[in-house]
Amino acid sequence: MHRNAPHPVAKLILKYSKMNIANDNIILVGFMASGKTTVGTYLSSITNRTFVDTDQLLVEQFGTSIAEFFKTHGENRFRESEKEIIQKTCDQSNQIICTGGGAFISLQNQSIMLSSGKVFWLDVNRNTVLQRIKYDQSERPMLSHPDFEERIDALLNERQPFYEKAHFKIDANSKTVEELSSQILGHIEIQ
Repeated sequence: MHRNAPHPVAKLILKYSKMNIANDNIILVGFMASGKTTVGTYLSSITNRTFVDTDQLLVEQFGTSIAEFFKTHGENRFRESEKEIIQKTCDQSNQIICTGGGAFISLQNQSIMLSSGKVFWLDVNRNTVLQRIKYDQSERPMLSHPDFEERIDALLNERQPFYEKAHFKIDANSKTVEELSSQILGHIEIQ
């Protein structure tokens, strides 16, 4: 990089801070380890939008980790709480919303999210997921399975038709956070 050339991140911040982006929410969906939180946090910083992670809101509400809540109360109760959080979150605007990997498989959640803003599916393949989760499988309750690789394959296949209902599909396998953010913002209608 040339010494006096602006840093690529600085260029993105400057570019998007001057835009008047529609007040609709930008909602990130996709499989675990697809980069939703990382990309969402970055997007929030360059657009001055509020960042909301629905899984984090659930952890605060439960007073325990999602993995522990799953063990104690089960997936059905978790999904009901998740629907409530998504409804409350999507009632507001001008946010970057990051959801849990299974949130978009609920038809009710889909309807709420699709009408609340632009929904972006961060698509990752099996190898990317395996590489990214190799050190934190125990924190992912959907992987509590004797053969977690088989479980990943099954979940990816099961969830893909739901993720495909998002407004936009973004290949999140090998791009940088800056590249993904730029691609997402390139799809947003400017007012």
